[in-house]
Amino acid sequence: MLICKEVLFAYLMTLRNFCLIHSFLNFLNHSPRINCIRIFFISFLFFFSIDGFADYLDYYHQKGEVAEHSLYFDAIYSYEHERFDDDYSSQDTSTVYNIFTYGVSERTDFIFEAPYSWTHNSDGSTSGWNDFSFYLSYKFYKSPGLSLYCMPEITIPNGNYEKGLGNGRATYGLVFSSVQNWGKYSLKSDFEYYRNENKINKRLDMWSVVITPKYTVNDRLELFFSTMISEDTDKSNYRTPYGFSGGFDYKVTKNFDILPYIEVDYGRPETDVTAYLDFSWKLF
Repeated sequence: MLICKEVLFAYLMTLRNFCLIHSFLNFLNHSPRINCIRIFFISFLFFFSIDGFADYLDYYHQKGEVAEHSLYFDAIYSYEHERFDDDYSSQDTSTVYNIFTYGVSERTDFIFEAPYSWTHNSDGSTSGWNDFSFYLSYKFYKSPGLSLYCMPEITIPNGNYEKGLGNGRATYGLVFSSVQNWGKYSLKSDFEYYRNENKINKRLDMWSVVITPKYTVNDRLELFFSTMISEDTDKSNYRTPYGFSGGFDYKVTKNFDILPYIEVDYGRPETDVTAYLDFSWKLF
């Protein structure tokens, strides 16, 4: 219940701040000399308006809805290096996230994710499919410049949890998202709760918050930066993990984008640095 109250409070604070930011940006419109501080103001206000940052929500959460009856395929390659503070050991993990997103209607998208991982540490190497995930994104509110979404999610335990590939049990959760636009500038907020059922002695009730300001440079290029806070799956860790990620979305052709970005996480027993490269195709 306490976690739900924290997430609800953060969400209400975000909606309140949308109104504050909108009023402030209207004021800035009267002074073109200070337009350059807009994106800094957005990042600064949301950095301090919630209690920190959030665990990672993959970039396809940040895309918003896709076109009706369109199918997108994303192949996201990630490389993660973990350095453990207790014994100074390390672990390297490479993952390819295979993601299909279909626009069911103007307001609804269906998303399927199938990740495959390779892990290497001092105990050896392992590889295989992780748990598969299903999402249904629904835009339940839209007004000029503001859209609100909810996204139920579920995973199926097809990965081999004994090899570190998955949880061994089905998990489920719900994501609330808001997108505010001001011309070339936008702000996306993701608030997630999920029930982390597992057979590997991890924490069960999980939450995360991600705040992402974006800037559209031109028709081909968009810049984004995220700040994050979350619960840690490690029951022994009572610190609040937080992190940063940033990158860009470059449209190579009408139907093909590349999105490189880097994430750094703190507040866990290990320090994580993860590099991502997303190849996104619009199939039809």
